Amino acid sequence: MSEVYKQRPLFASTFTYSYTKLKGVDWVVQALKTGEGFSGAVTCKNLRAAFKDEDITLYTSGDTLITKARSIAAGAFLASPCDVWVTWDDDVLISPEVLMQLVAAVRRTRGIVGAPCMVRNGARMNYRGVALEWKADLVRSLGDGGSVYPVEAIGLAACALHRDIVQRIAGMVPWVTKVEENERPYPALFQESVWDGFWLGEDFGLCVKARCFPDIALDMTLRTPIDHAGECVMVDLDGEVLSDKAAHARLEKAKLSA
Repeated sequence: MSEVYKQRPLFASTFTYSYTKLKGVDWVVQALKTGEGFSGAVTCKNLRAAFKDEDITLYTSGDTLITKARSIAAGAFLASPCDVWVTWDDDVLISPEVLMQLVAAVRRTRGIVGAPCMVRNGARMNYRGVALEWKADLVRSLGDGGSVYPVEAIGLAACALHRDIVQRIAGMVPWVTKVEENERPYPALFQESVWDGFWLGEDFGLCVKARCFPDIALDMTLRTPIDHAGECVMVDLDGEVLSDKAAHARLEKAKLSA
């Protein structure tokens, strides 16, 4: 399914397999319109609040196969006039402020910018840094895009991608051209694979492809609390992972001292 609101300048997507299965397509579409019912719907409402003076294209999918759903969304993004693609998981809550920071940052870097968060089982964070130890000199300030830190890969639970990098990766992967009459061709941008002996999910797989272009930046935002499946965390300027109330308190303190 897809629910289109408007056409410029932002493209947004969320993938709602679990809620589509439990509640049905109509319920999910209504929840996304009202911004109620699940975390991803609230994030959708927050996106509209953050960019209330701008138009947004919202793509939603309840398909079972997330690799295919994300790739179809990539095709829809490339077919749109939008310069930025914001995407989030259906169990992720992102504030309007963080959404604005993600978009501002990726418009500066023209690459991929993700907000770090805890993976769903709470075992680890969803990014892989460029070094084993935190290097403070790698922190960059992007003005209204806040502060970012380079990563080798980051999950797409809360992420913004610029058209420049999506187009370039789309040019190096096969395209699905044999589609239904009402569908458009799309690049197989998201694929699972094995890399260096590890199982590589489709989001880290995208980052591996992006690193084929050394002039394109892959970054994570700092001081941006993200709630994923009820666990709220952020990474501060010293590389420390703060959780729950500590994350919010540190962010508020930073705002007051800015």
